[in-house]
Amino acid sequence: MKKVKTILIVLDTLRRNHLGCYRYERKTSPNIDRLAQDGVLFNSEYTCDVPTIPSFTAMLNGQIGLKTGIVSFNPTERLFDSDQSLPYILAKNGIITAAVSTLFYMRSWFARGFQNYLNPLAGARERTQTVDAEEINSAAIPWLKQNYDKDFFLFVHYWDPHCESTWNAPMPACRYQAPERYKELYYKGQPKDQVDQEYVISQYDANVAYADEEIGKFLRTIDDLGITDETLIIFTTDHGENLGDDHPTGKNLWDHYDIYEDIVHTPLIMRYPKVFPKKRQIDAFVQNTDLAPTILDVYGIPPPNDFDGKSLLPVIRGETLEGYQEVYVSTGFATCKRAIITRDKIKFIRTYKARPDSPSRELFDLEKDEKEQHNLVDERKDVADQLETRMLRWVESVLGDKPDPLKIRATTGMIGSINKPAMYYYSVIYPPRTPEKGFNTATP
Repeated sequence: MKKVKTILIVLDTLRRNHLGCYRYERKTSPNIDRLAQDGVLFNSEYTCDVPTIPSFTAMLNGQIGLKTGIVSFNPTERLFDSDQSLPYILAKNGIITAAVSTLFYMRSWFARGFQNYLNPLAGARERTQTVDAEEINSAAIPWLKQNYDKDFFLFVHYWDPHCESTWNAPMPACRYQAPERYKELYYKGQPKDQVDQEYVISQYDANVAYADEEIGKFLRTIDDLGITDETLIIFTTDHGENLGDDHPTGKNLWDHYDIYEDIVHTPLIMRYPKVFPKKRQIDAFVQNTDLAPTILDVYGIPPPNDFDGKSLLPVIRGETLEGYQEVYVSTGFATCKRAIITRDKIKFIRTYKARPDSPSRELFDLEKDEKEQHNLVDERKDVADQLETRMLRWVESVLGDKPDPLKIRATTGMIGSINKPAMYYYSVIYPPRTPEKGFNTATP
């Protein structure tokens, strides 16, 4: 077996186009940008399922939600197989596995296979989603210093810039609470009013900048320990974020409860100095389910036959330029939708449950309409029909005669649906702090 150290860094709720390496005008991410300069940047990575629970389940288990049944964060959805997760397989093959994360509070299966599960907020479950990057580093950096001379897999999950929000609130004000020293980094003074989009985005960006600073400290620890060349670092997110965007489904959308591009088109950076090229950008279609088989491939471990993803090493090495011909993304949170995105940037969305005034079908030409403003389904009905048929055939090829978990969620009810706010469930599990203490229940 190859000697490898691997670190998977996930910055939650990170909008791809708010990073400098993805051409954002604000200098929010110098450390992440430097990571991209020293490694490989993927331009077309999509998460297969959103939001947090289905996305991380797919990422760590190498299987799409359509197969595992984890398509939302409804408590009736359970992941029963315990021997197919990435950390479990690595541990079985003698690799030390560790996680620094609060995800265990959401679902117990996120701890499977980790010999070391470090939760800096043990005993403070109500802060599951408001743990800050300094708290994560307080556990991640000491663990790294104690284990740097071994072969390991380390998963580090930063929550910034996840929103602190209450659901069905009529305004987005104060949804992203940046640390005090960052509050005026991109916006001076008080917001113009309670729906000041410029102010809210400034606070989101300030959170990205704060997390980037702490990620920089973590990366410098790797350098100081002298293990940079032998360490594979993968940087990504679970999903992006709507920041007051308008779409055919609705106006002034906030948070991450849909499958528009700013939520499902995600950043992916890999650095492995002794193996991977520098300053390389890859346009091939890839998905977050590819991370698990890629990591196993680096260790020389064959992936299980039922993994949906595939190793990205051939693409990174330039042995092939081919990615997927199309990718599929789904969400069962607040709405039930599935989309197909083709390599020529045509996107079709089928909605199974949404707001009463939402279209059931949407078609976008992402080449000409990257912000998904113009629904072409009536103008190009033939294309929409073809893509819907292709998507239905793909679902059948995966499920056979098994029921579609997304349609089950649409027909039997969703935690976080329009008629039952997400806060209902999370206020039961994570009692919100009082407003004066600065915490409101947030969604995953």
